[in-house]
Amino acid sequence: MRVVSPKKAICKPGENHGRWVVLGESFYLPPHEQYFIAACACGTIRAVHARNAMNGKSVSCGCHKSEVARVRIRKTGRENPSYRHGGSKSRIYAIWRGMKVRCSEKCPKDVWHLYHGRGIVVCDEWMDFTSFRDWSFQNGYKSDLSIDRIDGNKGYCPTNCRWATSVQQSQNTSNNVRIYINGLSMCLQQAIDAYGVQITATGLKYRLDQGWPHDAALFTPPNRNGNRNKYKRKNSDC
Repeated sequence: MRVVSPKKAICKPGENHGRWVVLGESFYLPPHEQYFIAACACGTIRAVHARNAMNGKSVSCGCHKSEVARVRIRKTGRENPSYRHGGSKSRIYAIWRGMKVRCSEKCPKDVWHLYHGRGIVVCDEWMDFTSFRDWSFQNGYKSDLSIDRIDGNKGYCPTNCRWATSVQQSQNTSNNVRIYINGLSMCLQQAIDAYGVQITATGLKYRLDQGWPHDAALFTPPNRNGNRNKYKRKNSDC
């Protein structure tokens, strides 16, 4: 064993490194590595690798690691640093993950303009899967429903989302044609179902494209001979 000269010593007597206190001069051990004798806060005395003490790889004799482990065991649920939600293989986790991807830089190019490119984001609360899962179970989640934004111009958050059927989602897309009846806005199929009129959504859209007033387009019966009705303006409309 050869003592290291003071000028070349990495650690000096009296210095603290983690829980180690350097007791004496450094010395070399094969293969030409510096060590020093140190006392741990728990009272253990041993030779410590100097560079490991300097870079934080060695902070104690092992007592610190044992204390952290004991604290971890005492904690339960989300307080435990090793807590795992256990839902990574579930359908709801796949929905949550897909939601985050669509609103991030990893958003696929074919839907970029619909989500991340429009500034659609996931709220801070839902960046945690367990919060999203808890909200979902409390707000009607079922295996045949999908997450749907009520206002397509806003992001994913508890106040703007619901669990909806595929039909409800198709009626809430940004490319839907809207009709305004009695001060209410609804998609074409919703209006047809609500008022029980005998016209198809295609026929209703055609009328609107031709400039029909919304109420006339919805309530005028279709032509029985198969020809499309043409809207005739009254003098009062001119």
